[in-house]
Amino acid sequence: MLRRVHPRLLLTFIVLTLAISVGALAFGPTASSQEDDIGDVKAAPNFSRLLIKPGALGFRKLIFPKDDASPSETASFTIFNNGRGTTVLTPTVGAPSGTGAAAFTILSGGGPLAALAPGHSAPVMIQFNPVADGVARAEISVSAPDATRGPKSRVVHLAGSAKGPIPSASATATATATPTPTPTMAGSSTATPTPSNGTATPTPTPGPVSTDKNSANAPGVEISGTTVTVNVPLGSDDDSATGMMQVVVENAASVLPTPSLIATDRVNSCTPSKSGEVVCSGQGGTVDLIPAGSSSPTILPLSASTVPTINYAAGDCQGCGALVDDTLSPALAIISSGLGYIPVNLSTGTVGNPIATNGTNSTETVGVDFGYDMVNHLILSANYQVTDVATFGTSNPYFQIINIANPASPIVYEFVDAPGYFNSNGRTCGSSDNNDKLPDVTALDTVTHIAYVTFHTPSTCFNAPPDDIAMFDLSQVVFTPGTPNTWDTPSKAIQSITGTGLNGIDPISVESTHHLALVSAGNNNFGVLVLPSASGAGNPALSGTSITDWVNALMPNDPNNVAWAGWHQPSGLSTYVSPNTNKVMGVMMNNPSATTGPTFLAIVDMDDLLTALRDPSNAHKVDSSVNLVTSGLVRFVPVQ
Repeated sequence: MLRRVHPRLLLTFIVLTLAISVGALAFGPTASSQEDDIGDVKAAPNFSRLLIKPGALGFRKLIFPKDDASPSETASFTIFNNGRGTTVLTPTVGAPSGTGAAAFTILSGGGPLAALAPGHSAPVMIQFNPVADGVARAEISVSAPDATRGPKSRVVHLAGSAKGPIPSASATATATATPTPTPTMAGSSTATPTPSNGTATPTPTPGPVSTDKNSANAPGVEISGTTVTVNVPLGSDDDSATGMMQVVVENAASVLPTPSLIATDRVNSCTPSKSGEVVCSGQGGTVDLIPAGSSSPTILPLSASTVPTINYAAGDCQGCGALVDDTLSPALAIISSGLGYIPVNLSTGTVGNPIATNGTNSTETVGVDFGYDMVNHLILSANYQVTDVATFGTSNPYFQIINIANPASPIVYEFVDAPGYFNSNGRTCGSSDNNDKLPDVTALDTVTHIAYVTFHTPSTCFNAPPDDIAMFDLSQVVFTPGTPNTWDTPSKAIQSITGTGLNGIDPISVESTHHLALVSAGNNNFGVLVLPSASGAGNPALSGTSITDWVNALMPNDPNNVAWAGWHQPSGLSTYVSPNTNKVMGVMMNNPSATTGPTFLAIVDMDDLLTALRDPSNAHKVDSSVNLVTSGLVRFVPVQ
């Protein structure tokens, strides 16, 4: 039965209904706008970013006349819009450039390309058709001015090699090539030594190849086919750990073999030779010669008497850095020690006379982590001496070049103004320090012939970020005989690597084919630098913008969840080009214990680290949201 509603209640109901309706009309749009505003704040990212994979192409070595029927090779790289949302990317692919450009042709994908939406890609096909015997290197620049994040251009590095006789059409092109200028020695009709700009780098011979022969870094990388093995010394500086581990970090199998222990003494640095022999420097003034496939080294004393100790900031050593020059005949191992640089004849296993860089056989202060020019047989020794560890007082810094083309008659050249150059950088230290920049680790780009020198900064200067790197273009070096002999180059600079956590770049390893460097600041700070790709006469002099890009990241905890301890002397990092992916890879050693030595290697994908998402507020840091391990930028390989 229907109840009768009181008229007053009915009127109240009607009024409230009208009020709510009017309110909805009045406030609805405003409320909707507020929701839209919130939606705008939370909108999905919308940007474009240029990405190229791989960042370098390496072509199979062509051997003529065997390859006359198919005298070329092809390979491709892919351009991606690695963005989000709807923002397109419009790339342009430039023509090959550089000294070996004539050997490379873009078969497809050159010039302006169609716009790429996020997630879309375009392939570029390259042909390698050698025009001369030897190694050819070139670059292709890909630009995208409409990239809203990351670099607006990237460079793809090309490399191929051939062994003649090259077909006649190519030989004609060779005859018209412009000769590479070489530096001269002032006051002499002959230039000895005569560094080139690196275009004459010898083609590697078959067999194990060490890829990091331009600096005496501690882990020695050797490549044989698809297998990459790292020789990891367990000792360092004053550490008491003994032995060396051979660790396979890449091969064709899905499971890596267990690392193998080589019975050596307290070794600091290990490097392989092309014959498969591994050479290690001993902490106590020895050198260990390990035949290929053997675990029983021959241990030789570096001197009949006690070898003096080299003191430096991180510790001391008697037998320090090790490096092998396979291009000399016979091949030599070079050991930095308290007696100077000591050559070891690998064919006879005999130790040569020390190269005393200060003219005596008293305690020498050579560069522990020295650079090396294997084309011209030059030791690059940037160094300093700690005279009082307590106050860190030091002698003046200096940078020597030692020519050992004739090991029996080495020639030592002093940098013309080492104290003035290294001290004149605007940094001020306490009264107990004689210098405000101490040149320390040297590495050479063997293609551009630019030497890179990092610094160790005195303890009282640690409040000033010691993130500088000195660069010397040795393709323009002038050697002047005299008392003493001197060297200088008109193209040199000191550049600050800013905007990173690299507070104290010290170890450095240069991969010369692609002009990338791996650096560390100790513990878990590491980074990758994009180096100049050309130098020499006709190119701009080095300037503050020579290193064009760099990125810094923090190494994750190791698989045992232990914080990464990356400091190691001699420098515990190396670089190589993967025979399986053609990417530039870095190898970093940890050193959590002075008694047991490294427990893990970190294998860094240097190419992809440069293209990883960066911190929006800092263009030189990997964004904290990027997981280096799950993204494949870093993987850990156990050492022991």
